[in-house]
Amino acid sequence: MNKKKKINEILQFQEKELIVLSCFGHVAIDYVSNLFDNNKQIIKIPPLSFFRKLMVLKRRKKIFIDQYKSKKILSMFIRKNFLKKSPMKSYNFFKNSAQKKKFDKYFIDFLNTTQEKKFEKKIFLAINYSIAKIHHINILSKKYIFTQEDRPNYCHFYSKFFNVKYLFVVRDPRATFSGSFKSQKLHKIGKTYGFDRVLGNYLTAAEFIEKFSSKKLYLLKNESFQGKKNLRKQMKKICKWLNISFSKSLLQPTYFGKIWYGDSAYLGKREQKKPLPKNYYELKNIRKRWKSNLTSNQILDIEMLLFRLMKRYGYVLENKVSLKNLIKAYYRALFLYKDDYSFLKNIYYTFKNVIRRSMILTNALYASKFVDLD
Repeated sequence: MNKKKKINEILQFQEKELIVLSCFGHVAIDYVSNLFDNNKQIIKIPPLSFFRKLMVLKRRKKIFIDQYKSKKILSMFIRKNFLKKSPMKSYNFFKNSAQKKKFDKYFIDFLNTTQEKKFEKKIFLAINYSIAKIHHINILSKKYIFTQEDRPNYCHFYSKFFNVKYLFVVRDPRATFSGSFKSQKLHKIGKTYGFDRVLGNYLTAAEFIEKFSSKKLYLLKNESFQGKKNLRKQMKKICKWLNISFSKSLLQPTYFGKIWYGDSAYLGKREQKKPLPKNYYELKNIRKRWKSNLTSNQILDIEMLLFRLMKRYGYVLENKVSLKNLIKAYYRALFLYKDDYSFLKNIYYTFKNVIRRSMILTNALYASKFVDLD
């Protein structure tokens, strides 16, 4: 590509509107994301969670990527920290070392060409541009850049830098908690942290989406796209919202064009190498799984803590909302759901839990600035 065409391509790329996919927690976000993989009007790369990774580096490791003056060193740092290899195939950005070298070239080309002054926006665009180039995505024919941000408390950053539309996936919170608890066991995440994270992310997402009109944010219920007919119906609605053409590629999840068979924490592993069992995601089967995985007390607690949101999103409660049930649920939410500690540690961590969870329950978005929900 000659210099003039390259400049034109980069200028057009950085002017494209952004779609940010996020969620209420464990809601099949990867499934929804991979439906957009092979679309003719969308530039999509594997899940990036750019601002989550950026802020985690700043907060935990005190690393600020704008300190790197060398573009080559910056590119290498981005590859190792933002695009590192994952055991999940659909999360991998590179197939081999040759693609990594090409990434460095395109990344540096973008930085040398763009006139963008905002550092975070420039790096985000450079990453997406470079991955698109090494996978031969036709940039000029696309309308949107599509990105995934797994944690809703980082979504507000995109509004600061981009012309953005948000696509949020919500799910019955009982299924969300159940799937999260299963996943946490696989990854050996503690009970204390696991409870805070799933509760915090659900409430944070609910608070965040209230700020937007239907023109800027589309709320997609997990239950509404189960089954082929429902999926087609929902994807057509999303296409109309985005003003893009519907195509059959939107009905089959893929990554870089390869068929993706889904994942499930209930099956003891993440990505599947063959199709999931027939009718696995039928609503009655989903309900059976979360009812068998959650205790009656856990179901009660979830319903009482989130009953307003459940009613808002059309989920039917199994328990009556009463003062007695609310007191039970809030007591357990504040004082239980924790790891086993020694006597003195138990007092200390219980005190911390009460403060942290009170913040989450009162104002989750504000609490996410101080509480680690990653």
